[in-house]
Amino acid sequence: MSGFSRRDRDGYRRRVGEAEAGRRPRALMAGQQAVGGPALDYLAGAYFHQDFDLEADSPLGVVRKFRIAESPERVEAVSAEIRVLLGSGASEDRIAEIWLHSASYDPRRDGVAISRWLRTVLDELGGNE
Repeated sequence: MSGFSRRDRDGYRRRVGEAEAGRRPRALMAGQQAVGGPALDYLAGAYFHQDFDLEADSPLGVVRKFRIAESPERVEAVSAEIRVLLGSGASEDRIAEIWLHSASYDPRRDGVAISRWLRTVLDELGGNE
């Protein structure tokens, strides 16, 4: 693992801070229903930063690193937020807006819809059981 990603994750944690952990960022609100959330935002920003492709051979490899490196509680929080987002009835454009709020990886460049990408993330995290 490069020192770059560790610094990015630590910096992201400092920027978000503990006070933010229980709040959903305004950018992730869809009408009155909150979708996405701080855990998904953390995965997107801390692991899918601009140099994410240096972390693993594939985007799914980055998700595997997240699953291994983070606590089971954080992994479950991301899974739960993805389930809420995908079940919210949000449009594909809205789902893309939420993911790309913090992520530098856009799966559409690989021919994959963001909702499909998030289902794949959910499967990899074991949250689709």
